Amino acid sequence: MPSPRFHSSERLALIAPAADGAPVEPEEKQKDSAASSRAPRAGVKLMIIIVVAMALLAIYANLQKARRATIEQVTITPVSAAPSASPSPGN
Repeated sequence: MPSPRFHSSERLALIAPAADGAPVEPEEKQKDSAASSRAPRAGVKLMIIIVVAMALLAIYANLQKARRATIEQVTITPVSAAPSASPSPGN
């Protein structure tokens, strides 16, 4: 079966020119071309799965961002002012 993008000699024979010079296809061929221009079901399902996965990931990320204050705690300890013991070169 030839690809719908390419015209076979049979298909060209069925196209009749209109009064304005534009080709006019029979009704059966117009219905076939409309049906062939639809997206395949497997591709549509895959796109829906990807969109749902991205939505779930976004929801999870926003929940983690909201819970961050209770999960993470930062403790700041001041540095002591005591001098560090460094060995003397003469001792």
